Amino acid sequence: MADLQEEIVQDISEKLKLRLNPSQTQNVRRSKTENWEAYSLYLQGRYAWNKFTNESIRKSIDYFQQAIDIDPTYAQAYAGLADAYHELSY
Repeated sequence: MADLQEEIVQDISEKLKLRLNPSQTQNVRRSKTENWEAYSLYLQGRYAWNKFTNESIRKSIDYFQQAIDIDPTYAQAYAGLADAYHELSY
């Protein structure tokens, strides 16, 4: 799967005439996690978040936090957490 992601990043950067150095390419790929449990919790969080009720948003926060606890470098889980807190602010 990582090979496919790298190929997609490369293809997009070529089409946009971007020149990514290896460090930048690595950073693009780093937003994902290799931990399937963290990924599963992230998906559950997104599912709950998309229901847009106060109860489901609070549940999504728990899922995102669990994903972060498993993989503290998982950027998408942090983004989900931010989205959830943002939604609760309304």
